[in-house]
Amino acid sequence: MSELSAEESGTSVEIVLSGASGERPKKLDWLGAKTAEQWLDVLRIKTPLGGIYLKTPKFAPKIFLKVVDSTGEITRTETVQPEYFYPHEMPSIKVATVKDVESALTKIQGDPEQKFSRLDGQFKRLDCLWEIYDKNDLNDTKSWFATALDDEQRALIEKHDVVVYSSFLRSARMWGDLNENIFKLKPGERIIQGGRQMASDYMVQGDLSIIPLTSTIGYQANSHVIVHFTDGNPDISRKVFQPELKQLAEVIAVRCVTIFKRYLTHLKPDFGAQVVAPDKQLYDWKKDQELYRDQNTLAFKTDAGRVTLLSRPQQVQDVIALFHQLVGLGLIRGIDFLATSQSDRYDSLYILDYSDEGFQYNKTTNPLGVCGPYGFPHISEPRVLEYKFDLDALIRDFSSEVKYAKHVNFVVCWKAEKQFREKYYLSSLLVGDEGSSRQVYGATHQAFPDGGGQQPDFEVCILEDLLAFLQDPEAEEARQKLWYQE
Repeated sequence: MSELSAEESGTSVEIVLSGASGERPKKLDWLGAKTAEQWLDVLRIKTPLGGIYLKTPKFAPKIFLKVVDSTGEITRTETVQPEYFYPHEMPSIKVATVKDVESALTKIQGDPEQKFSRLDGQFKRLDCLWEIYDKNDLNDTKSWFATALDDEQRALIEKHDVVVYSSFLRSARMWGDLNENIFKLKPGERIIQGGRQMASDYMVQGDLSIIPLTSTIGYQANSHVIVHFTDGNPDISRKVFQPELKQLAEVIAVRCVTIFKRYLTHLKPDFGAQVVAPDKQLYDWKKDQELYRDQNTLAFKTDAGRVTLLSRPQQVQDVIALFHQLVGLGLIRGIDFLATSQSDRYDSLYILDYSDEGFQYNKTTNPLGVCGPYGFPHISEPRVLEYKFDLDALIRDFSSEVKYAKHVNFVVCWKAEKQFREKYYLSSLLVGDEGSSRQVYGATHQAFPDGGGQQPDFEVCILEDLLAFLQDPEAEEARQKLWYQE
């Protein structure tokens, strides 16, 4: 049990963790935290007790924390003005801010190499670089953020008075030392590590997210970025921010890492096993992929050629590659691509281009064809295509309003597990003459809202089902009846 209270007047909060019958749980040690000092660190990082006051007056309550462990031993601690544990506050490390390094370099004449050699020692062999950027820093047209932000994002920065904390450790292994040797948590537990942390109105919100780097991705683990919004208005129950705020935070976090990369020479070399680790990791990854190939061989061949993807897809990038190979082989026809993006809300834009009646559905001669009412030739307006490894992931996007079903026309995925059944009924286009209503060549299913509806919301190509149908139509049709008509 822990007690948090304000002295004399104010607010008293008691947090009691107990079993179903009210008794004290026998163990509360999943993190390995047993003392008040340990729990204070945990609460500062994972709860609003650790406020985010980057460029604002700090709230200064007096906190008393009492912890009774499973053996009955009592520990106490107290603090004033608790705040989030920022990585540069690790004890016994050498730190500097980016702005201080930049200022020191500006004062030295000569080329970059000469500047570094003449730089004061306090800015060399650092363990951590860190910085705070307020809305003026972010929106400065001469700043490193200028080319990363558009006008809409700059307006959001101004509206929500965005402030960013960023830090970069010389080695990702320092997180392990912090969690295990300083916080003294159970080996392997990580209450703080590299990633992007959203915050709103002086409180952290939700869990850390990966910083989506496209190059030197290993630096994701070294970087810790907090993006704070005033009046960010997240969904409190799910701690979900609006998509445009999440996208803005990602852009800012990526650019923070880009800034740090300019000053890597100022950091202490990461000696030890880290030099060898990437080679070992690459070796292990190669072996894992060979083993996966042997156990999950795709080996799909047709008269038109063979698919060069040797293993069953493991992630969405494999799905995209496989789908485009099927288009290239002519097994999926009549789709022209306008654009594909990893940063926009939706993945791809395409146009249907059915030039003649050779695209029309026929159960025997063209079972993947489209319905006749189009009329031929037919060219559609631009439509939205979404790629997913599992269709269930798109349903989760709809539920969190990251994407909207009314905007999506076609979905390509490897498989569909069971979560889709909460929202949609999938009508198989591989059964009987159901393909006669198909709109997109090669689509395997139409997704109808679970509450009913005469028209599908979108069509789906489940690649696992499509390949099975192409190899053995009768067997796959029988499976479709069992799986999708349950």
